[in-house]
Amino acid sequence: MGLGSTALLWACLIAFRVAASWRVLLFVPAAMGATGFLQAGMHFCAGFGLRGLFNFGLEAGKTESVERAEFRRKDRMKAESILAYSLLIGIAVGAAGFFTAGLR
Repeated sequence: MGLGSTALLWACLIAFRVAASWRVLLFVPAAMGATGFLQAGMHFCAGFGLRGLFNFGLEAGKTESVERAEFRRKDRMKAESILAYSLLIGIAVGAAGFFTAGLR
């Protein structure tokens, strides 16, 4: 959804010749899409990692707490890295949108 939203928004912004300063809004769907792709690629839920939870069972919605502090710390670091990479990707896409002002 994030990737599709980014592409559609970018196309609309270019087609309607929206001011370059508004194109930085591409950051939002791009960062959201990147978060999804990164989590899928790493097989890791950033939300669970930040909250110290896990779910390996077949029951959807049933979570358990990560008991060991060392593992909670590692999970939190991995979740934060996913979010940081997502922000960087969002910033890069927003900057690219800003600098494509002359395209049509």
